[in-house]
Amino acid sequence: MRKQYRQLSIGQKRRVHLVLALCRKPQVLILDEPTAGIDALNRAELHNEIRKARLEGMTILLAAHDMTEAENLITFTVMQTVVYWKNESRNPV
Repeated sequence: MRKQYRQLSIGQKRRVHLVLALCRKPQVLILDEPTAGIDALNRAELHNEIRKARLEGMTILLAAHDMTEAENLITFTVMQTVVYWKNESRNPV
């Protein structure tokens, strides 16, 4: 069954995005919340593709709110915490 892009589910669109990124064989893959809003099955499949790319030597930069997910997919974790004053200028402490 063939579908147009706009007819795909969120999970299917995420898979298309990842495949398009991987088909160019980049040295570095930057992913921003790649599994946000998708079901468990598609999440597991995306995880497998990300792991496969990492095992093939690709550098993966992953932004994620779910630290468990990030730690399971990558080998090095950088966490940043920014504390803001309670004024309107939002200057970092």
